[in-house]
Amino acid sequence: MEQVRKVRTNNAERYCLYYPDEGRYSKLMTLHQAKLLARQFERAYIVNVGDSRGYHLFTSEDSECIQQVTKDHSHVRDLIDRGEITEEQAKLHPDRNKITRAIGAEEMVTPDYFELDLADGDMLLLCSDGLSSYGDDMDILDICFEYPVEVICDKLVDYANGNGGHDNISVALIAV
Repeated sequence: MEQVRKVRTNNAERYCLYYPDEGRYSKLMTLHQAKLLARQFERAYIVNVGDSRGYHLFTSEDSECIQQVTKDHSHVRDLIDRGEITEEQAKLHPDRNKITRAIGAEEMVTPDYFELDLADGDMLLLCSDGLSSYGDDMDILDICFEYPVEVICDKLVDYANGNGGHDNISVALIAV
């Protein structure tokens, strides 16, 4: 798929910026790409690397719902998956910011790839950990359904900053 190829090309370019003697990276990044196809945006194709997230927001049986589509590439996510810590413990874990996959960190990167069916009224939210680390999924859900689409991204950034957001906060919203 074209998006996966682009991620690998971007990774190769950034990998050259690794400083092995100093043990640090320059310009590492996490990534989310979403491409909506079909005449009326009925399907989304999402590629991600790192701890940026993709959420599907939708209404089901008159209830507003939020579903995390992507999976964080992080040390604490690995610990959760192995049953060593809980989601709540992960929020305070000293290694909660340690990512296991990033653009430019390794010579080759394998992005995760997701396909998602969308219906009229659905939303696709792509965000950096600056939002997801300083926000609760249910609060994010409430903001997305409470405000007009034109102001939701600003409201989410304000929300994360109001909760102590010390990280970069990037948010993109696609409303179908």
